[in-house]
Amino acid sequence: MMRGIGGILLSVLLVALAGRALADDGAFLIIDRAAGDRFAVEGRNLTVEINVWNAGDGPALNVVVEDASFTQPLFQIVGGEFTGNFETIGAGEKVTHSFTVVPQRTGQMKMAPAVARYQLEGASKDFVQEVKSPFKVINVIAPSTARMVKALTIGAYISLGSMRSTTDWRNFAIAVAVISGSVGAYVVYNAVSKASKAAKRRSAQKALEDE
Repeated sequence: MMRGIGGILLSVLLVALAGRALADDGAFLIIDRAAGDRFAVEGRNLTVEINVWNAGDGPALNVVVEDASFTQPLFQIVGGEFTGNFETIGAGEKVTHSFTVVPQRTGQMKMAPAVARYQLEGASKDFVQEVKSPFKVINVIAPSTARMVKALTIGAYISLGSMRSTTDWRNFAIAVAVISGSVGAYVVYNAVSKASKAAKRRSAQKALEDE
């Protein structure tokens, strides 16, 4: 058992050292993808950004960035291209490739990683490095749901965060209705009571005048 654990730890250490050596000897790219904020909306533009950093100490050459996740029938591209090319990404530099798509249906979409391929300075042209972004899940919601989310967000801001869901607002509406009903009933009772007292005063005054 201990040998198995030791072997795993040794493998992890060797991989880390290999990555470190690669970064010290040349380019070492890190790739990440951002698509919208918390969610995407069906039928509305969604901008996808693929960010690539060179964390090594040498240039990355002939860089090709590609994302094949946002294709039909789930998405329709309306701006840019799925593939971007960069002749050089210098050490410490960052580049961004972006495109715009429109989600065609609602649901939870599991997106495959974006990929960046590049060559090291001085290496053979046949020696191509490849890095991938993390897997990403995109939630696509309907426009009506987006309006509700926006309304709840505004409501939470107005209520200083005390009401964040439809249940909170429903309970608030019930409370307002009960309070309004109670206030209304009191107003009616008060008006009837005043009218009754006034009628009694007029009757007493008339009786005195008749005497």
